Amino acid sequence: MPDALLKVENLTVQYCPQGAPEIANVSFGIAHGEMVGLAGESGCGKTTLALSLLRVLPASARVVTGSIRFRGQELMALSERQLEKIRGAGISMVLQEPGIALHPMLPVGEQIADVMQAHKGWSRQRCREEATRMLLRVHLEDVGRIYAAYPHQLSGGQRQRVVIAQALACRPDLVIADEPTASLDSCAQSEILALLRELREHSGTAMLLISHNPSVLARLADRVMVMRAGRIVGQSDIAATRPYREPDGVSLVPVYTGEGPAELELVPPRRRAVGRSGLLRNAEVVNKSDLTGWRTPSGVRFRGLSRTFADLKVCASRFFHTFARVSA
Repeated sequence: MPDALLKVENLTVQYCPQGAPEIANVSFGIAHGEMVGLAGESGCGKTTLALSLLRVLPASARVVTGSIRFRGQELMALSERQLEKIRGAGISMVLQEPGIALHPMLPVGEQIADVMQAHKGWSRQRCREEATRMLLRVHLEDVGRIYAAYPHQLSGGQRQRVVIAQALACRPDLVIADEPTASLDSCAQSEILALLRELREHSGTAMLLISHNPSVLARLADRVMVMRAGRIVGQSDIAATRPYREPDGVSLVPVYTGEGPAELELVPPRRRAVGRSGLLRNAEVVNKSDLTGWRTPSGVRFRGLSRTFADLKVCASRFFHTFARVSA
């Protein structure tokens, strides 16, 4: 990806000098306007990777090796002062818990205005006007009240919208969204996902979307990377499988064999597609995944799903492209 907006090569981050690295030899790229999903179990290094891109790792962590190039500029070689000009303006981040991301002692509107004033150099009045427009852009009602409200006075969905507005305030080229729907109820999750899709379509901003939920990545991402034990162990081009057709490489797919819960398997592309539902009875699956045992907080794992076939069918029909060999 020679024209990549962001290019990471052989990135290794370690917390304990004597321990195993948190992330090891991670390499990937993100193109302009592309939305890339990052999936993986809790503790596999997803958030550490996100913090590494912004160079905001805790003091106990250090980058052992690797390169992070953004718009052709090597971030590892920049001073803290130079990085401050990129954070928020070039790369911004939507944190997992909006209640923690927002300052509890400041009105949320003023926090958005602070970001604009730091990077744009506008007058305070103009920053406040633009902050109000950003609140409208993320579909918040009664923006006068919300602008002056403190974080604890807003609902979880409203706080998440404010955090998204703050991340997009300076029109960055890349937004890192770390589990943006994890702390929300199902209704608020759907609204936030629809908002992210709309903002991406209108602004053309590239995004790195971190999520445990495959249906979230299916609805938004062009490409999904799977992370396990600090390494990128697989990638899948979601956009290439729409409409349903055989991908170029091996795909992770759910197959229901008629006995017990459905299982996710790595199935080679020579298997034919078996319909829009993405699931087939009496299917013989081959090539077990090396990722067996990976589990999400919701209980989904790569082998022996704890969800029932009926529960899985909804997201599977949207997300996965099943290839199987029909039993005689």
